[in-house]
This record gives sequence, structure tokens and C-alpha cells, in this order.
Amino acid sequence: MTGAAEDYAVQFEWDDTESVTYRVAEAVAEATGDDPTAVDSIATAVDPDALEALFAPRNGDEQRNEGHLTFPVAGCDVMIYAHGEVVVHE
Repeated sequence: MTGAAEDYAVQFEWDDTESVTYRVAEAVAEATGDDPTAVDSIATAVDPDALEALFAPRNGDEQRNEGHLTFPVAGCDVMIYAHGEVVVHE
């Protein structure tokens, strides 16, 4: 590559035991090559409880299929899609 930024994407299932917040931190760490514990706190960019609620199933079990959220973390742009994809753009 000649200096072009790359996207890193991870797909998650809503029945995973890890939270959306954890998946974001994991994806940012993977994209940046940092240890997940070294990644800036997601809470500096977005409220983790609100993030979890936003992407939680509706009415207890109806999966969300539409919508997304974009915010900066650790010098990256993070995009979370309701269908379960997290994309990190450096």
C-alpha cells in the first residue's frame, strides 16, 4: 500500500456474550495494532450504556436490521451497523 488508509471490519452476532462496546474496542485494537487495554476508552466518545441500548434487540428478541452510528475513537472513525458489523477506518 502507498499510504492509503484501510478499513478493518468485524461481524458480530447479537447473541455473542461480548458487548457491542467490547467489540468496538477489539476492532479498534486490531485495526491500530494496539493492545485492547491500550485503546482510548470508548466512553470518551459515546456512553457505553446508550450504545448497548441503541443496538439491543427490540421487544426482547427482535433483531435490529437498520441504522448505524459513527464516532471517533483513538484516531479512527468507527461505524457500527445494526446488522452487526463494526468498521474501523484509520
